[in-house]
Amino acid sequence: MIPRLRVPLPLRVSRRVADVRARIARRRDGIGLLLRAAWLLPVRTLDLRLRGLRGAPDGHRVRRGTRPAASGAPVGLARAKRLERAVALAARYGVCRGTCLSRSLVLLDLMEREGLAGDLRIGVRVPGSVLEAHAWVQLGSVVLNDRDDVERRYAPLRGQA
Repeated sequence: MIPRLRVPLPLRVSRRVADVRARIARRRDGIGLLLRAAWLLPVRTLDLRLRGLRGAPDGHRVRRGTRPAASGAPVGLARAKRLERAVALAARYGVCRGTCLSRSLVLLDLMEREGLAGDLRIGVRVPGSVLEAHAWVQLGSVVLNDRDDVERRYAPLRGQA
């Protein structure tokens, strides 16, 4: 029989306490993100209705047609996905559902606060006789708040903003 190594109790307890503290911090962070998104979504939606895209902060980069360079460390991508999830939950359960454009602008707001550079993409399609427009956010070449095939469903607008 192989002898079993025993870790002193204080070390095991301290690891467990550190693990619990980390989980509490992540949960607190998640609740804070959700509250921030739930607050920003109706504000951004109203701002878009009143002032249009002129109300959007100048810091938002709108890329149309050109494919952004692949970037984003896995840590940044994971953080961006958490931000997107908070915006999606705020839209689903919050006061205001918002439009794809307002949800994308809120996601960009949250990403900027975290130091992540996302790109607002706007695309159009004509299914029949109606012109439809759609907005989404990308981090590098990864689509955050839509399906991966969004560029096949909507033709990105050409030119730079």
